[in-house]
Amino acid sequence: DRSSGAASIVTQPQNQTVPERGSVTFRVLADGTPPYSFQWRKNATDIPDATNVLYTVTGATMADNNANYSVIITGAQGNITSQNATLTVTPDTALPTVLSAKASPSRTEVVLTSSEPIDPATGNVVANYQASSAAGPLNVTGAATSASGTQVTLTTAQQTQGTKYTLLV
Repeated sequence: DRSSGAASIVTQPQNQTVPERGSVTFRVLADGTPPYSFQWRKNATDIPDATNVLYTVTGATMADNNANYSVIITGAQGNITSQNATLTVTPDTALPTVLSAKASPSRTEVVLTSSEPIDPATGNVVANYQASSAAGPLNVTGAATSASGTQVTLTTAQQTQGTKYTLLV
């Protein structure tokens, strides 16, 4: 049952901890005379389009560490601002690993799949990759990260069918 009167906060947003690149949801529960509108804020600045009872931070970065999130609730008889909820972002210190390397049917590309997204600033640098076989080096001429960032397509010289290649990333 809702009570009538000015908006009040039954459940405040809570402090949250999330790993780097993770997602977390802040929530609030209001009481008072409806209807309500919500405006979430980060460090006392309105977040565009954050106007629901829930607010989700996706892909948290270290720049989000220690940010304060609050919400202004406006009801039929006034408004109220929640307490701050602090977001703690824990750094991802685990290095990505290559889960698979698969040659294309044309044998002029290799698709690498990584355990986590790779920064295009380093993932697209050809010099970061070396390929070779017992017969010698395989020239890598291009590198492009996928939209998801978890795959890199390497363009190579013609690969020899049945040859085992070693890839250094």
